Parts: sequence; C-alpha cells; structure tokens
Amino acid sequence: MVESLVIPLAPQAIAVIEQMQTLTGGHDYVFHNANRRKAPHHDPQAINKVLNDPSMNSMGIGSNYEGRGYKEVHTPHGFRASAKTMLMERLGYDELLTEIQLGHQMLNKYGKAYNRMQAVPERTRMMTDWANYLDNIKVGKFDNVIHASFKQRSQKHG
Repeated sequence: MVESLVIPLAPQAIAVIEQMQTLTGGHDYVFHNANRRKAPHHDPQAINKVLNDPSMNSMGIGSNYEGRGYKEVHTPHGFRASAKTMLMERLGYDELLTEIQLGHQMLNKYGKAYNRMQAVPERTRMMTDWANYLDNIKVGKFDNVIHASFKQRSQKHG
C-alpha cells in the first residue's frame, strides 16, 4: 500500500457520507476517533473495526463470516478483488487505474520511485461508473445477476 492516497468518491458515496453527519456528533471526520486527541482522524485499524462491527457480522461480512458459513464463499478482502475485476472486465477500465485506486504500489522496480501518477479525474469518473453499475444491479437492470438472501441460512458447500 502507498503511504498517502487521495480517494475520489462517486456522488452516491458523498451522499452516504453526508447522511452520516447526523451520526458523527458534529465531527469533521466520518470515522472520528475520540481516543486519539492528536490525530482523531487517523486510525490505521479503522477499516478492521468496521469489518468487525456486529452489524457487519450479521451480514456475513465481518470477522465472524467463517462461523456463519461463508468461509468458502468469500472473504472481506475479496470484495476489493471482485471490484477490480468488474471494473476491468465489465466497465473497461485498465489495470493501472484500478491499481492506483486500490492504493497498490507499482509492481516494477522503477514504478514506485518514478511514477507519482494520481489520475484523480479519471479515478473519479471510474468510481462514478462503478457506483452507477452497482445501482443498476440493485434495481435489476442486469439479467446476469442472481439476487439471493443469505440471512439466517446455513451455507452448504459440496
């Protein structure tokens, strides 16, 4: 991972963050950490805390995803891999842009030292296309998507 990364957001993501302001207690940061007075916005474990939240566990996404029968179905990190694959295969974005968005360092020995590309406008467009793609799946505009409810059901693997 890179040391610092600008993350462009789709309008849909910005709308969610704006809705979150009622839950943040008036803080400037979505994931405010009151225990860190010097840097209340910086918590290297923030994403892990979100994934381990009981509400995430109940959906089979958090730390208890294995105990809920999802061990061979997916992993939390697998969502990033799925997003990258779909951005490339279904939406036509190239590997370099998806790698930058994921915060991966360049793979060759010169890339890390010499490539400081951020491509913010291109990545913003990519994230907007991604959010629109997910919205279209949600409303059933694609016929190659299977909708299923896995709540309180045991997964069977054969």
